[in-house]
Amino acid sequence: MTDNNKQKTGFKLVLYPCFESKETYIVYQ
Repeated sequence: MTDNNKQKTGFKLVLYPCFESKETYIVYQ
């Protein structure tokens, strides 16, 4: 997993914080 992938996840979370990606948000932080 490259840094780019991590950044992409963060962006997706910001756009879709309502999704189940909440768990991934913790990992992104």
